This record gives sequence, structure tokens and C-alpha cells, in this order.
Amino acid sequence: AIDSYLKATTDTTQNLDMLEEAWEKATHLAMTYCPDRIPEVVRTVSERLISIQRFAQAAELYESIGQLKAATEIYVRAGDWGKARALAASVSPEFADHVEKQYIGRMQSEGRVDDLLQSGKGGSVEAGLDVLAQQGQWDRLYSTCQQQSHPKEVMYKYQAKHLEQLVASGAFEHALAMLEKYDAPLTDAHTPLYSKLCIQTLGGGSGRSVEMLAALMEKIVSKMRDIGDKRLKEYERLALITDLSQLKEKIKAKSQEHSCKIAISLLRYAGEVPADRVFYEAGMGCKEMEWNNMAFVFLNRYLDISEAIEDGEATSANLDNSDFKSTEIPYDFPLPRDQCLDDDAREEVRDWVLQLSMDGSVVQSLTQTETDFVRENLRLENTQDYWRVLESDYDVPAGPVAPMILKSG
Repeated sequence: AIDSYLKATTDTTQNLDMLEEAWEKATHLAMTYCPDRIPEVVRTVSERLISIQRFAQAAELYESIGQLKAATEIYVRAGDWGKARALAASVSPEFADHVEKQYIGRMQSEGRVDDLLQSGKGGSVEAGLDVLAQQGQWDRLYSTCQQQSHPKEVMYKYQAKHLEQLVASGAFEHALAMLEKYDAPLTDAHTPLYSKLCIQTLGGGSGRSVEMLAALMEKIVSKMRDIGDKRLKEYERLALITDLSQLKEKIKAKSQEHSCKIAISLLRYAGEVPADRVFYEAGMGCKEMEWNNMAFVFLNRYLDISEAIEDGEATSANLDNSDFKSTEIPYDFPLPRDQCLDDDAREEVRDWVLQLSMDGSVVQSLTQTETDFVRENLRLENTQDYWRVLESDYDVPAGPVAPMILKSG
């Protein structure tokens, strides 16, 4: 009788309900009268049920004889993940992990990110976050981490990857905005990237991005002081460079002289700030102040650096340093790969320096007084007095080498 019921196939009828009923009778007979045939009949009937898309019935057959792994695999095949996970958990933790990996793989291959994120299982949720990261859906990733109250370490792991991508692509403004919105932790993955981000921003950032960088560096330095981080001095130095860079621009409207002095102070950090830019800005500041000797020396140095960049030089080691040997301005520093000015702007500088070289009143080197003045500004490490000038009604002292004495107006 069992074999008679099993003779019913899709070749004999297309009535699927009739087929299911016949196969169920074969199974019932085997379980009732022929226990030795149960595995064979269940396997045959289960395969046939699967062939006509009756997955749940096929899985239930295996469940009824205690073959839970086989039943689970059918639920997996059918995409009935609730039953598959529940059944796998009753088998063993190892088998449950195996099924969870299958679930993750299926969801990822089908692009079902929402299912992963809403699964409630830690590994599956992180797999969903992985997909968001791969797709560049960073804002959604961060908001998901916050809404689902994941440990901060989870979000920081993805944030470090995001920051690395942004720094690698030079998208420093986007990176600064992201860190401002989602915090800037001191993890081993984050911290080395902050210094790279700082150098990128100082090399090409606008006033707003440098302000954002200054706020970031202040926050990082404060955190490092609190925990006694070994990298504190490095970041205090970067914070000072950032502070000088933003102050130089902010104070310019009130005092071109002070802006120029700060530009000279930044020569100390040539290489950390793009070297061509710092010499150009110091030279142009001196030009505005009509400090022509210093303007000539700094802009001439700028042109030397510009030519070295054009020649593909990696450092300034091959440049003549005789004009700066007593100034404490660095003489061996890395050169940027790209020029800070376009061809036309560089040609304007070249023409002005050439014109000045024919002016008999220009010494074309730093006098001792100017050397002392440069050295004094290079040693600037506290900008409080400059900020007071910016934020108050104090008079601005005159004279190229006047000490900075603030007096009430």
C-alpha cells in the first residue's frame, strides 16, 4: 500500500493537493506499520513535497521523526528564517551559528538590509551595518547605531573606516563635519587619522573648515590631557598650528601687521603646513606691510620651493639655506606634491621678485634686526594676546619690530 501511494507523481496528476494527500498516507502507513521504512519514506516524500514547493510540510515530516537539522535546512531553503532559527537553536549553539551565517549571506546577497538591521541578532545587525558601510550609507549607519543603542565601540569601528576613506580621498570638510556630529574618540584607529586630517585641512581648507579643525583639535587635546595620552605633545603642536592658522585670517581685518607676524610664526611649521603656502603667505604679508627685504627673501624662497615641487623633489634638502641659517626656520622639510598656486599666480610672484631684485634700496637678505624679529615670531607659543587684540578695543601697535604691547585706546 505504501508503494501504491508513492506511485502518485506529477507525471500521473497535476493536482498537487491530491499528491500531497497520497504521500501523507504513505508516510502514515510507514510510521504505523513499517517503522523500518520510515527514514526511506520520509526522505522520498520530503523530496517530492519540496519539488512542488510544499516546504513547510516537508520540514514538518523531518521534525516528526526527530531529524531537526534536516528540517532546519528545508526551512532555510524556503526562506522561513523564523522557524529555521528557532529549530536550529534547539539543536546546538554551533548549529544555530551555522544557520545565522546562512541567513546573513542570503540577506546580503539579496540586498535585504532592513531585514538584517531589524533581526535583533547581534551578528546579523552588524552584517547589516557592514552592508550600509559598503554602500556608503554612513548617515543611516550612524542613526541606526544610535536608535538601536549599540555600544559606542560598534559605531566607532565603522566611523574609523569612514574617516579613513574620507582622509584617503582628501574630503577633509566632510570628515570634519562627521566628527563634529558624531564625536571624535581616541581609539587606536582614529588617532593617527586626526593628524593626517589636520595637515590636509591646513593645506587646503577655508576659514570655516579651519575653525572646525580648531574646535576638533581643542577637543582631542583636552581628552588626551585627561587620560595622559603619550601623543599629547604631538597634538598640542598641531593644535597650536591650527590656532595660528585661523587667527592669522581672523585678525587680518583688524591688523594686517599682526596677521603678517602670525604668518611669519607659521614658517616654523613648514612641512607640517604645506611649505610653499607658508612662505608665500609670509612673503605676501610682508609685501602688504612694505617690509620689502623680508618679502623678497620669503617669496624668493617660495619660488625655489615651487620649482623643486615642479621637479618632483620630495624634500627641501637640496635648496640653498644661507638666507635662513640664523633664523631658526626649518631647512629640511617635506615638500607637497601639488602647487598651492596656479601658473598665472606663480608668474605674478616671479615678476614682482624680479622687479624687486633691481631695486637698489632692497638689501635682498635679512638684516640682523629683521632676523631677530623673525626669530621672535617663530617662538610664538601662546596666542592669548593676539586673541585679546581681536576680541577687544585695544589699539594695535605700529612698527615692523615693535614688541607686542597692548594699550587701551
